[in-house]
Amino acid sequence: MPNVIMDEAPWCDGRPRARHMPSGCSTVRAASVSISAFRFDHCGGLPAMIDRHLTRQDMRPLSLANMESELSYAYLHAVASHARCACKVSTRHEDNAGVDAQLVAWGPFDGGGYRTEVDLKVQLKATVAEPAVVDGHFAYSLRGIAQYDDLRSQAVATPRILVVLYMPPASAKWIECTEDALVLRRCAYWVSLRGAKASSNGSAQTVYIPCTQRFDGPGLLSLMSRLSRNEVPLYEDISA
Repeated sequence: MPNVIMDEAPWCDGRPRARHMPSGCSTVRAASVSISAFRFDHCGGLPAMIDRHLTRQDMRPLSLANMESELSYAYLHAVASHARCACKVSTRHEDNAGVDAQLVAWGPFDGGGYRTEVDLKVQLKATVAEPAVVDGHFAYSLRGIAQYDDLRSQAVATPRILVVLYMPPASAKWIECTEDALVLRRCAYWVSLRGAKASSNGSAQTVYIPCTQRFDGPGLLSLMSRLSRNEVPLYEDISA
């Protein structure tokens, strides 16, 4: 007669699940089977990975690239809050479509139009590279032609912009916290790539971000005011 043991993972109603073991296999041995395995959710969900062998030694500090990404989100949230806008991090599906965050602003807007609620989708980037300035624009190499195509599309209902945070080369200077101030260096700029021409490149496309379009509270409110008048900024291509 096969052995029966009680599985630690219960059914949805909290009852422990009985599990039959082959003849000759003791419950002690069954308990020693690797617990790192897939467990199916009996509520109808997808299998969940359980790994109880993880230790602190398996965890790793954030890489510099991860730090840049997280600080760009912090910058976006701070500026959006200062402009009295809501800021929401995108879902995995939206991220796959080139959207990292979504901003929502509510009127009345200074010099605004008939729209009293405005949505804006954002793709975030951060870089420590010193930007090259061309005719009053920062030249930025945007990796991923699919992301470039998502940003330049005119077939999307919600406007999209690219926000690039320029940071000092030394990570020790990225952020400073004192009794008087929390300083995040340096600054972000935005550009709308809507209407930009298709790229013939394989992996990256250089885009040009106006030096006047600093991503700060007043700049964000000014952009939201334009969108409330249904004025969606188009890309200014200076490479032609």
